[in-house]
Formats: sequence, structure tokens, C-alpha cells
Amino acid sequence: MTPEQIEEKQRKAAEARARAERLAKQASEAARKADTKRKLLAGAYLFHEIENGRGGRWSSIDDLVKGLDGFLSRKADRAVYGLPPIEDEKQPSSEQEPAAPAEPRRRHAPVDLDGSTTPGGGASRP
Repeated sequence: MTPEQIEEKQRKAAEARARAERLAKQASEAARKADTKRKLLAGAYLFHEIENGRGGRWSSIDDLVKGLDGFLSRKADRAVYGLPPIEDEKQPSSEQEPAAPAEPRRRHAPVDLDGSTTPGGGASRP
């Protein structure tokens, strides 16, 4: 095999890898968008049910926001519902012993619209 043929095969292999990476990125983005849309629709349904007196454990939007207070941790997410940001632990002064590291916030398992948790933490819908 000539050096030119080797270079051509290497170029084609690099192009194939780049194509595969683009397709994987597109598939990941599509899955993320579908997950976001599912969550948006589920939230719209929940708001509709609450507004029509069928909110189950949430009899009002205020009850839902109280529940979200313990769930949301990002400042921007909390601001959407008018919740104050969670204060960071204050830095210990050099005179005090360092504070024990805070336990990480527990993430909630994904929940399907029927209320069941999804095994493995992923979306169960195609």
C-alpha cells in the first residue's frame, strides 16, 4: 500500500469518526429536548389539575411551591417561583475548626406521570 493510500484511509476513518460523534451528539440533544418537553407537559398538567381542584396532595399552587422549596437548589430555578436562594455555608474563620463538609443534596428519582419511579434513573418513555 502506498503512503497516499494510507493517508486516504486515515482521512476516511477520521471523517467516519467525526460523523459518528455528530450523530451521537444529535441523539443526546434530541433525548434531552424530549425529556425537557415531558417535564414541561407534566408540569402544565399538574398546574391544570391544581387550578381545577384535583391537585391531590397539592390543594393550591402555594402548596406546590412549598414542596418545591425543599426540592429546588439552583438559584435561577428557585427565583422562578419567588423562592429565596439557599445560602451557602459561611467560610470558617482561621480561629475555628473547619466545618464538616455538607452532605450532598439528594436527587429525587425520576417519576413517571403515573407516580412510579423509573428504575435506573432514566426516562422510561421511548
